[in-house]
Amino acid sequence: MLVLGLIFSPIRPIKNTLYFVFSPITGLFSRVSGSVSGFFADIGSISELSESNKRLTNEKNLLEAQVVELQEYKYENEILKQELQILDTNTQDELVASKIISKEISPFLQNVILDKGEKDGIREGQAILSQGYLVGIIAQVYDDYSQAEMINGSKTMIPVLLQDSRATGILTSHLDGLFIENIPIDNELRHGEVVLTSNLSQNIPENVLVGKVDKIVKYDSQIFQTIKVITPIDFSKLEFVFIVKR
Repeated sequence: MLVLGLIFSPIRPIKNTLYFVFSPITGLFSRVSGSVSGFFADIGSISELSESNKRLTNEKNLLEAQVVELQEYKYENEILKQELQILDTNTQDELVASKIISKEISPFLQNVILDKGEKDGIREGQAILSQGYLVGIIAQVYDDYSQAEMINGSKTMIPVLLQDSRATGILTSHLDGLFIENIPIDNELRHGEVVLTSNLSQNIPENVLVGKVDKIVKYDSQIFQTIKVITPIDFSKLEFVFIVKR
């Protein structure tokens, strides 16, 4: 009633008196209402900022993911370029680039899964190369992928040739490395001699690098000697290989 009197009273003294008495209260209500409206406006601004921050964070994460993906593509392309520079591109055999998508590694079994399969023309027994060196053989083939046995696995039996002495043998793998056994002791071998694939395999191309002679073990009382072979390939770091289609 007092507020109404302040507003509608026709008598100036009464209006002045009421204004003087209630002006602090009306000012307080005005400040409080202004603070409340400002508070809700701030809440709205905070909400908008929060949504904007979320959107910017998502965009940042997306851009970072794209950068990482592009870096991986660049890395893969560099590896493939290096491989192609090392490999003999004059061969009549077709080389199929393949990515290792899974590894089954144990002391006795060194298997990998490749992303190329029967629909890409991959067949069992085909050779697998890296940096120009033989690293494995295709063991099983499926429509979209294939399983390969690395030459440092226990199932390895590959006909090989020593380049200088022309001695031949079968490459096998043990826990302590690659070996060529049962080479006649009268063959004069030397440390560092190059070991190649021979022409005795139906699927593996001949004259593919396997490694070099690292150690020669022979005894006068025996008629055979054993050779330990080393390869520059780090099988634990293989990511891409080339399958030789004959």
